Amino acid sequence: MWWRLAFCVQLALDVDRAATLSAGAVSGAARLRQLLEVRRLSSATAPAIALEGVHDALSARVLSARGAPALFMSGFGVAASRYGVPDAGLVSRAEMEEAARVIIRASAAASAEAGLPPPPVICDGDTGYGGAANVRATVRGLAAAGAAAVTIEDQCYPGKRCTIVAGGGVRVVSREAAVRRVATAMVACKEAAVQDGRDVMLVARTDCRASEGLDEAIARCVA
Repeated sequence: MWWRLAFCVQLALDVDRAATLSAGAVSGAARLRQLLEVRRLSSATAPAIALEGVHDALSARVLSARGAPALFMSGFGVAASRYGVPDAGLVSRAEMEEAARVIIRASAAASAEAGLPPPPVICDGDTGYGGAANVRATVRGLAAAGAAAVTIEDQCYPGKRCTIVAGGGVRVVSREAAVRRVATAMVACKEAAVQDGRDVMLVARTDCRASEGLDEAIARCVA
Protein backbone atom coordinates (compact mmCIF):
# COMPACT_ATOMS: atom_id res chain seq x y z
CA MET A 1 0.00 0.00 0.00
CA TRP A 2 3.04 2.31 0.37
CA TRP A 3 3.06 3.08 -3.35
CA ARG A 4 -0.51 4.40 -3.15
CA LEU A 5 0.46 6.79 -0.37
CA ALA A 6 3.54 7.88 -2.32
CA PHE A 7 1.43 8.50 -5.41
CA CYS A 8 -1.08 10.58 -3.41
CA VAL A 9 1.70 12.66 -1.85
CA GLN A 10 3.34 13.21 -5.24
CA LEU A 11 0.01 14.16 -6.79
CA ALA A 12 -0.60 16.71 -4.03
CA LEU A 13 2.85 18.22 -4.63
CA ASP A 14 2.19 18.32 -8.37
CA VAL A 15 -1.07 20.17 -7.81
CA ASP A 16 0.62 22.72 -5.53
CA ARG A 17 3.42 23.26 -8.06
CA ALA A 18 0.95 23.69 -10.90
CA ALA A 19 -1.04 26.21 -8.90
CA THR A 20 2.14 28.20 -8.24
CA LEU A 21 3.20 28.14 -11.89
CA SER A 22 -0.24 29.16 -13.07
CA ALA A 23 -0.39 32.25 -10.83
CA GLY A 24 -0.68 35.24 -13.12
CA ALA A 25 -0.72 33.01 -16.17
CA VAL A 26 -2.96 33.40 -19.20
CA SER A 27 -6.50 32.27 -18.43
CA GLY A 28 -8.01 29.15 -19.95
CA ALA A 29 -10.56 31.32 -21.74
CA ALA A 30 -7.75 33.43 -23.27
CA ARG A 31 -5.97 30.28 -24.48
CA LEU A 32 -9.22 29.02 -25.98
CA ARG A 33 -9.73 32.32 -27.80
CA GLN A 34 -6.19 32.05 -29.17
CA LEU A 35 -6.87 28.54 -30.46
CA LEU A 36 -10.07 29.67 -32.15
CA GLU A 37 -8.41 32.72 -33.69
CA VAL A 38 -5.55 30.66 -35.11
CA ARG A 39 -8.05 28.23 -36.57
CA ARG A 40 -10.11 31.08 -38.04
CA LEU A 41 -7.07 32.60 -39.74
CA SER A 42 -5.77 29.29 -41.07
CA SER A 43 -6.66 27.80 -44.43
CA ALA A 44 -10.02 26.20 -45.07
CA THR A 45 -8.33 22.80 -45.27
CA ALA A 46 -6.72 23.05 -41.83
CA PRO A 47 -7.84 20.32 -39.41
CA ALA A 48 -10.44 21.10 -36.78
CA ILE A 49 -9.33 21.53 -33.19
CA ALA A 50 -9.44 18.17 -31.43
CA LEU A 51 -11.54 18.50 -28.27
CA GLU A 52 -10.69 15.42 -26.25
CA GLY A 53 -13.06 14.25 -23.54
CA VAL A 54 -12.07 13.92 -19.88
CA HIS A 55 -14.10 12.53 -17.00
CA ASP A 56 -11.69 12.31 -14.06
CA ALA A 57 -8.23 13.35 -12.85
CA LEU A 58 -6.43 10.44 -14.52
CA SER A 59 -7.87 11.05 -17.98
CA ALA A 60 -7.07 14.76 -17.60
CA ARG A 61 -3.46 14.00 -16.65
CA VAL A 62 -2.90 11.55 -19.51
CA LEU A 63 -4.27 13.84 -22.21
CA SER A 64 -2.67 17.00 -20.82
CA ALA A 65 0.75 15.36 -20.55
CA ARG A 66 0.70 14.47 -24.23
CA GLY A 67 -0.21 17.99 -25.30
CA ALA A 68 -3.94 17.96 -25.97
CA PRO A 69 -4.88 21.41 -27.33
CA ALA A 70 -8.17 21.55 -25.41
CA LEU A 71 -10.32 19.30 -23.22
CA PHE A 72 -14.04 18.80 -22.66
CA MET A 73 -15.57 17.61 -19.39
CA SER A 74 -18.93 16.08 -20.28
CA GLY A 75 -21.87 15.39 -18.02
CA PHE A 76 -22.16 11.94 -19.57
CA GLY A 77 -18.54 11.09 -18.72
CA VAL A 78 -18.68 12.40 -15.17
CA ALA A 79 -22.02 10.74 -14.41
CA ALA A 80 -20.81 7.37 -15.72
CA SER A 81 -17.25 7.30 -14.37
CA ARG A 82 -17.57 9.16 -11.08
CA TYR A 83 -21.05 8.10 -9.96
CA GLY A 84 -21.99 5.11 -12.13
CA VAL A 85 -25.33 6.63 -13.14
CA PRO A 86 -26.85 7.65 -16.50
CA ASP A 87 -26.68 11.22 -17.74
CA ALA A 88 -30.28 12.00 -16.84
CA GLY A 89 -30.06 14.90 -14.41
CA LEU A 90 -28.92 12.71 -11.52
CA VAL A 91 -25.64 14.55 -10.93
CA SER A 92 -26.01 17.92 -9.21
CA ARG A 93 -24.46 21.25 -10.12
CA ALA A 94 -22.26 21.13 -7.01
CA GLU A 95 -21.00 17.65 -7.97
CA MET A 96 -20.14 18.85 -11.49
CA GLU A 97 -18.28 21.83 -10.04
CA GLU A 98 -16.24 19.53 -7.81
CA ALA A 99 -15.46 17.25 -10.75
CA ALA A 100 -14.34 20.29 -12.75
CA ARG A 101 -12.00 21.45 -9.97
CA VAL A 102 -10.38 18.01 -9.72
CA ILE A 103 -9.99 17.67 -13.50
CA ILE A 104 -8.62 21.19 -14.04
CA ARG A 105 -6.11 20.89 -11.19
CA ALA A 106 -4.90 17.52 -12.48
CA SER A 107 -4.60 18.91 -15.99
CA ALA A 108 -2.54 21.85 -14.76
CA ALA A 109 -0.24 19.56 -12.76
CA ALA A 110 0.42 17.21 -15.67
CA SER A 111 1.02 20.11 -18.05
CA ALA A 112 3.52 21.69 -15.64
CA GLU A 113 5.42 18.40 -15.38
CA ALA A 114 5.63 18.20 -19.17
CA GLY A 115 6.63 21.85 -19.53
CA LEU A 116 3.46 22.63 -21.46
CA PRO A 117 0.75 25.27 -21.02
CA PRO A 118 -2.38 23.69 -19.54
CA PRO A 119 -5.08 23.10 -22.15
CA PRO A 120 -8.31 25.07 -21.78
CA VAL A 121 -11.07 22.92 -20.30
CA ILE A 122 -14.64 23.36 -21.54
CA CYS A 123 -17.15 22.18 -18.94
CA ASP A 124 -20.66 20.87 -19.46
CA GLY A 125 -23.13 23.21 -17.76
CA ASP A 126 -26.07 21.06 -18.87
CA THR A 127 -29.34 23.04 -18.88
CA GLY A 128 -28.14 25.36 -16.14
CA TYR A 129 -30.05 23.24 -13.60
CA GLY A 130 -33.21 25.33 -13.44
CA GLY A 131 -34.33 28.92 -13.89
CA ALA A 132 -32.36 32.09 -14.52
CA ALA A 133 -30.77 32.20 -11.06
CA ASN A 134 -29.62 28.59 -11.42
CA VAL A 135 -28.16 29.23 -14.88
CA ARG A 136 -26.17 32.17 -13.54
CA ALA A 137 -24.95 30.14 -10.57
CA THR A 138 -23.91 27.29 -12.89
CA VAL A 139 -21.80 29.52 -15.12
CA ARG A 140 -20.17 31.36 -12.23
CA GLY A 141 -19.59 28.16 -10.26
CA LEU A 142 -17.83 26.40 -13.13
CA ALA A 143 -15.87 29.56 -13.90
CA ALA A 144 -14.69 29.61 -10.28
CA ALA A 145 -13.60 25.98 -10.72
CA GLY A 146 -11.35 27.09 -13.60
CA ALA A 147 -13.45 26.35 -16.68
CA ALA A 148 -12.32 28.11 -19.85
CA ALA A 149 -15.87 27.88 -21.19
CA VAL A 150 -19.23 26.52 -20.11
CA THR A 151 -21.77 24.85 -22.38
CA ILE A 152 -25.47 25.57 -21.88
CA GLU A 153 -28.06 23.52 -23.75
CA ASP A 154 -31.75 23.90 -24.56
CA GLN A 155 -33.23 20.74 -23.06
CA CYS A 156 -36.05 20.91 -20.54
CA TYR A 157 -35.26 20.85 -16.83
CA PRO A 158 -36.12 18.68 -15.07
CA GLY A 159 -36.26 15.81 -17.55
CA LYS A 160 -32.88 16.29 -19.25
CA ARG A 161 -31.60 13.13 -20.97
CA CYS A 162 -28.39 12.27 -22.79
CA THR A 163 -28.95 12.73 -26.53
CA ILE A 164 -26.79 9.69 -27.32
CA VAL A 165 -29.20 7.45 -25.43
CA ALA A 166 -32.49 9.29 -25.82
CA GLY A 167 -32.24 10.21 -29.51
CA GLY A 168 -35.56 11.66 -30.65
CA GLY A 169 -36.96 11.36 -27.13
CA VAL A 170 -35.18 14.52 -26.02
CA ARG A 171 -37.48 17.37 -24.90
CA VAL A 172 -36.33 20.92 -25.52
CA VAL A 173 -37.63 24.32 -24.48
CA SER A 174 -39.03 26.72 -27.06
CA ARG A 175 -36.67 28.70 -29.26
CA GLU A 176 -37.55 31.86 -27.37
CA ALA A 177 -36.83 30.23 -24.00
CA ALA A 178 -33.54 28.87 -25.34
CA VAL A 179 -32.47 32.36 -26.42
CA ARG A 180 -33.37 33.76 -22.98
CA ARG A 181 -31.36 31.02 -21.30
CA VAL A 182 -28.30 31.85 -23.39
CA ALA A 183 -28.74 35.57 -22.69
CA THR A 184 -28.85 34.82 -18.97
CA ALA A 185 -25.68 32.76 -19.25
CA MET A 186 -23.96 35.63 -21.08
CA VAL A 187 -24.86 37.95 -18.21
CA ALA A 188 -23.32 35.40 -15.84
CA CYS A 189 -20.09 35.39 -17.87
CA LYS A 190 -19.86 39.15 -17.41
CA GLU A 191 -20.61 38.80 -13.69
CA ALA A 192 -17.89 36.17 -13.36
CA ALA A 193 -15.39 38.55 -14.97
CA VAL A 194 -16.37 41.74 -13.15
CA GLN A 195 -17.38 40.41 -9.74
CA ASP A 196 -15.34 37.22 -9.43
CA GLY A 197 -12.27 38.01 -11.55
CA ARG A 198 -12.90 34.89 -13.65
CA ASP A 199 -12.53 34.98 -17.43
CA VAL A 200 -14.92 32.46 -18.98
CA MET A 201 -16.51 31.88 -22.39
CA LEU A 202 -19.95 30.52 -23.22
CA VAL A 203 -20.81 27.72 -25.64
CA ALA A 204 -24.49 27.85 -26.61
CA ARG A 205 -25.67 24.38 -27.62
CA THR A 206 -28.86 22.96 -29.08
CA ASP A 207 -30.04 19.38 -28.63
CA CYS A 208 -33.12 19.76 -30.83
CA ARG A 209 -31.81 18.13 -34.01
CA ALA A 210 -33.39 14.70 -33.45
CA SER A 211 -36.73 15.89 -32.11
CA GLU A 212 -37.28 19.16 -34.01
CA GLY A 213 -35.31 18.70 -37.23
CA LEU A 214 -32.26 20.26 -38.84
CA ASP A 215 -34.00 23.49 -39.88
CA GLU A 216 -34.99 24.27 -36.30
CA ALA A 217 -31.47 23.43 -35.08
CA ILE A 218 -30.01 25.90 -37.59
CA ALA A 219 -32.59 28.54 -36.65
CA ARG A 220 -31.65 28.23 -32.98
CA CYS A 221 -27.97 28.60 -33.81
CA VAL A 222 -28.69 31.73 -35.83
CA ALA A 223 -30.97 33.18 -33.13
